[in-house]
Amino acid sequence: MKETLTGTDGITSKFHKNIFSRYFCSAVILAGGSGQRMESEITKQMMDLGGMPVVARTLAIFDSCDMVDEIVVVARENEIPLYNDFISKYNFKKIKSVVFGGKTRQESAFNGMLAVSDDATHIAFHDAARCLVTDDIIRRVILAARKYKAASAAAPVTDTIKIVTPDLKTQVKNQPQRDKLWAVQTPQAFDANLYRAGAYTAKKDNYTGTDDCSLAEYVGFSCRLIDCGNENLKITTPVDLYTAQAIIARRSGKE
Repeated sequence: MKETLTGTDGITSKFHKNIFSRYFCSAVILAGGSGQRMESEITKQMMDLGGMPVVARTLAIFDSCDMVDEIVVVARENEIPLYNDFISKYNFKKIKSVVFGGKTRQESAFNGMLAVSDDATHIAFHDAARCLVTDDIIRRVILAARKYKAASAAAPVTDTIKIVTPDLKTQVKNQPQRDKLWAVQTPQAFDANLYRAGAYTAKKDNYTGTDDCSLAEYVGFSCRLIDCGNENLKITTPVDLYTAQAIIARRSGKE
């Protein structure tokens, strides 16, 4: 299912804490990437982007969002000490803990889930490399998760997609209708108990999903897709850094 929400789904943002005081959202920031496709010895989350590490930019947005109550960072073991410096340098207030990840993204998300507070009614997972996420995107996805139990940032696909045969990768097997295709992003937010059920069931069954929404879908819940546009890109290749720099410059009026 997909839906476009504007603003905060009709709720004035400055009043939401009083209305939704029974909610507690933990944000799990997944920062265990290696950056192999960046062709650099520095991991992509630690690369400088406009004078600030990529992961610090991501943390700053979540730390300032009043719909996020705490942050758990899932990091590479050798990078964990760097987060104390970030907390001091950038005055982050909401980082509850920094834990190391697993061998896969799903294992890392599981470790992050284990570290959130027992009070959490919702958990939002976000890739540290999506450092152009905005307060509005976080807000809209969390509000959708409150309403629908599972929600994800996404954007309609604009390219034509070809499905090819596995043996001849240039041989077109099928071409799906573009208006039915959406590219899924993060954050992805969930009712905490729903996500725990999906995560533990997947672990028991040795099921590997393609993203966090897959685990909710595995136990029978559809994720609501929220159109968040194409600027919420993931830093993966050197070209992405140049694109991100241009977006940051435009947002700050420095073009």
